[in-house]
Amino acid sequence: MTKLNYKNLNFSEIIQEQLKDFIELQLPKISFFRPDKNPKKDWKIFYGSDWDSAMDGTLQIIYSKYPKLEDEDLLDQHRAGLEMWELKMDAILDGITHEEVLIKHNNNILNQISNPTKAKKEFESWLKIPENVVRLEIWNEITKIAREKGNKDIAQCARLYAKYIAIGNQNRNFKYIKDTWEIWQKGYGLLCDFGGVFYVYAKR
Repeated sequence: MTKLNYKNLNFSEIIQEQLKDFIELQLPKISFFRPDKNPKKDWKIFYGSDWDSAMDGTLQIIYSKYPKLEDEDLLDQHRAGLEMWELKMDAILDGITHEEVLIKHNNNILNQISNPTKAKKEFESWLKIPENVVRLEIWNEITKIAREKGNKDIAQCARLYAKYIAIGNQNRNFKYIKDTWEIWQKGYGLLCDFGGVFYVYAKR
């Protein structure tokens, strides 16, 4: 595990300790894809003979209920939605508005395509700020641990949950992030949320 200097973060000591606890103690011990047999009552949960069939079966159930969705990639839409949540949290962490972080994000994507040299210089300039380096190391370490233990969807939700801790986990606007992480933490798979309902899958 990468040694992380949490004290370089511009967070309270309590949040630093919470992040350290999540990354070094909680995350490595979670048994992903081992359901705790105690799903939440407000989930729509579906089972299959294995994880792939459970996931595919969940999709088919959604499509049978909402036929117009069949031409859409619900999983990609769900990931894109989580990315928007992450940008909202990045805005809070950077002390800027959501609109400003969206502009910054879009400009970065455009520069990577049309002017990679400029994008590289801007990134190098960003890395000159010690706190940014530590933040990046933390998000990367979480992504690495979660991907090794699970998959990229778990990694995305784990990183989001860490940012949820960083902004102060009493923020009720981000309860959605806590709820998505709880699904993976309890050993189930999160396909997507639709109509305010989490569609969850598991091996029987």
